[in-house]
Amino acid sequence: MNDEKIPEKDVSFIPAEEPEEPKQQVSVGLVVPPVSAVPAMLTEKYIEQAGKQIEYRKRLLMTALKALRPHDFQDFDGKPYLEGEGAARIMAIIRGFKVGEAVFKVEIIAPHYFVDCQLPIEWMGQTAIAQGDCSTADPFFTGRDGNAGIFKRHLDRTGSESIAARLVLADAKKKARENALSRGVSELLGIKGLTWGSLS
Repeated sequence: MNDEKIPEKDVSFIPAEEPEEPKQQVSVGLVVPPVSAVPAMLTEKYIEQAGKQIEYRKRLLMTALKALRPHDFQDFDGKPYLEGEGAARIMAIIRGFKVGEAVFKVEIIAPHYFVDCQLPIEWMGQTAIAQGDCSTADPFFTGRDGNAGIFKRHLDRTGSESIAARLVLADAKKKARENALSRGVSELLGIKGLTWGSLS
């Protein structure tokens, strides 16, 4: 199944809409069957099937991880953090992800904009409402000293920090969505707890 993407919805400067409550939401681990699918009493057959699902999940995950590149992970507090490009690479190999409508909330702390993104993602019956954030003050846009990068180029051209930040806002929204996507994929696949040692 191809990944389904729905156009983003911008609700800047107003509270984000509450996303529709998913039918089933889990953070990590096995695909949990609907209640009606769980037998009244555990049986050897049910336990055997659950064990097979664990093995299938491990094999699928290892296949996806083999496709990743070193730069697909960044160090975050000593742990590997999956970047948006890496999440997209996984989704290209492990099909069936459904990505819903991104909902943005934007706040202003002059002169910069701070973006929060909520992104519903579904895979194999699991649903996560992933969150990602970014701001126009992020070093990705302003450089380490806060006065460089694309922000500095816009500032030199316009002479206004507010206008420069406004011009960077679209990129900040895109980055916030990428962060939400990577967190959602990591959560649904159960790889949020990976260490650098497990990746080597």
